Amino acid sequence: MPAIVVLVLLTQVGFVVHAARTGRPRWWIMVIIMAPGAGCLAYFIAEVVPDLLGSRASRQAAVRVADLIDPDRDYRAAADRFADADTVETRQALAREALRRNRPEEAVMLYEGALTGIHANDPHLLLALAEAQVAAGRPDEAVQRFEQLHQEHPRFLSTDGRLLYARALEAADCPHEAMDAYEALIADYPGEEARCRLALLHIRLGQIDRAHRLLRETLTRIERAPRHYKESQRPWQALAKQHLG
Repeated sequence: MPAIVVLVLLTQVGFVVHAARTGRPRWWIMVIIMAPGAGCLAYFIAEVVPDLLGSRASRQAAVRVADLIDPDRDYRAAADRFADADTVETRQALAREALRRNRPEEAVMLYEGALTGIHANDPHLLLALAEAQVAAGRPDEAVQRFEQLHQEHPRFLSTDGRLLYARALEAADCPHEAMDAYEALIADYPGEEARCRLALLHIRLGQIDRAHRLLRETLTRIERAPRHYKESQRPWQALAKQHLG
């Protein structure tokens, strides 16, 4: 038997034993057995390297590899926990995974089911439901949730929550209310998204000069910013350049 075949077999056995003893998901064993070379390499990168290095970057790389191999693994795990025990926590976890897997209607249903009893006005659930409703193309309902939030928890919304509210108003065909919400936000928002979305709204309303001024501000702010900010804002930089021609 060629040495390389022996080496691959030994590696397979070693990784199968490692996966079983350390409580890794069972599908890893099937991957290792069914695809000896690629499976062993994927397991090494996704499960062994993070244990050896313990770094944030290696953990992120592991998540990316695992997502490529089995993108629904976290959703299935959350669904299993929900099936075992229907609680607010398991509903939230499954709803988050449903939204991440582009299943917004399912997320809406789950969040609505969680808003009962003592949790009927829970601000975190209300915000999460509004996010799912926006993703599901139901912005009018999302605006209602935000109005409930404003009434029950007037100081709850973060800048991200306020941005989502402005987006919901815009999608619900309330452009002037959305414009006011964006205007109130751009001074506080830690990025260029709010400014760019306001510029796009001005373009939609035919207010081109105002839009171009905002887009030029976006480019200037990014050009003068530290490198990490430039990297994080590349999509909005590209959008501003595109609309400025």
